[in-house]
Amino acid sequence: MSPMVKRLSNFINLQPAEVDAVEAACARIFTVQAGQPIPHDPINAGSIKIIVSGMACRCKYLPNGRRQIISCMVPGDLCDTRIRTSRNGDQILQALSRVEYAAIPAPAFLRLCNDHPRIRDAVRWLAYIEEATLREWLVSLGQRTAIERLAHLLCELYLRLEAVKLVENNVCDLPLTQLELADALGLSPVHINRTLQDLRAMQFIKLAAGRLTMMDFTSLSNLAMFDPTYLHLPLSERAENAQPSAQWERSPRADLH
Repeated sequence: MSPMVKRLSNFINLQPAEVDAVEAACARIFTVQAGQPIPHDPINAGSIKIIVSGMACRCKYLPNGRRQIISCMVPGDLCDTRIRTSRNGDQILQALSRVEYAAIPAPAFLRLCNDHPRIRDAVRWLAYIEEATLREWLVSLGQRTAIERLAHLLCELYLRLEAVKLVENNVCDLPLTQLELADALGLSPVHINRTLQDLRAMQFIKLAAGRLTMMDFTSLSNLAMFDPTYLHLPLSERAENAQPSAQWERSPRADLH
């Protein structure tokens, strides 16, 4: 079962014909290596791209080479067709690890949605969730402390990977370097390193060699004031404990700098 099928299944109970249609649409697979931009479809310009394996990011470069990571893309996520590989564009899509992606020509994607209205509705949910996730990232940059920012991002990515069956025994691949975490959270790599050490010392997580072990999701989510409802995912019992009714334990504002 493709990640796209698993992703859409979070919103609708796909029928066999719908599963077959999605699988057929995702048949053409391309590969890029870590650090490389994900290019336009070499066969059909203006294609819809879907992450099949690995992790990618949307990012914006400043003229001096500094980078802000705007969002992370995990298997099953759709990529914005307006992204350009040139730095002259508004943003680029870049591989954070070795990435496989499916490229669906835009006309074929429109036919898929027109022929299967429930798939179209699920895709609209994906667009809505993308906007909601961007709002949460903006709140992190503006209001959350360093440890809250990192805890919030780890909670989010963990649940998104769990939703496409990529978490096993509380462990998942998370191929984000400390530099990439810094570029996503508006912090220095040194600060990221220190904050990761704090989370390890609290025995909330382990993060090593691109593998995240979630040791105490409830405590981590409470630290981050993490409300998972913006992801609109079927939540495990562990994630249900991270609802807004929980008693948030704020970290000191002094940790922001």
